[in-house]
Amino acid sequence: MPNPQEKPVEEQPVVQQEDVAPAEAKKTDGSESPPSSWDAIFDHPRFKQLIDRAKTAESQLAEEAAAKKKAEEKRLADERRFEELATQYANERDAAVKELATERFNGLKQRIAAEESLPPELATRLAGETEDELRADAKALGKLLPKADDGLPPTPKPQAGPQITSDERRKLAYRSRL
Repeated sequence: MPNPQEKPVEEQPVVQQEDVAPAEAKKTDGSESPPSSWDAIFDHPRFKQLIDRAKTAESQLAEEAAAKKKAEEKRLADERRFEELATQYANERDAAVKELATERFNGLKQRIAAEESLPPELATRLAGETEDELRADAKALGKLLPKADDGLPPTPKPQAGPQITSDERRKLAYRSRL
């Protein structure tokens, strides 16, 4: 309910800024006359300053985005490099472990061959995956080899020629030249 003592407020039409043309815009402080076109408004130093700031901010954002992209690419390249190095080291480790296992297995063959009185040349011919299998193969191979007790004479060792002194050697050399 309106109060009778209050004066009614005259309603003024609300005008939106978009509807007002620059020529029709009026300043309430009465300082300067309005520009004649929109181009004149954007030529105002404040707009130029704001546009320059916006361009500077855009260029800074573009630089930061480029730096971020470059850093991400570097990080990914480093990760790929580390993955490649890890793969390389894993392969080298696997090769070293395999080589060590082979050397240990060959050492086991040599030890079993020696325990079963087999010549070292036959140790590489032992077949099997476990020590028991190698030992069984060494025993079977040992049964096929002749033993010194089988009635065969032992293999003679090569005898060195007659021992001659250095004086005798000189004399022989002198005679062979004549």
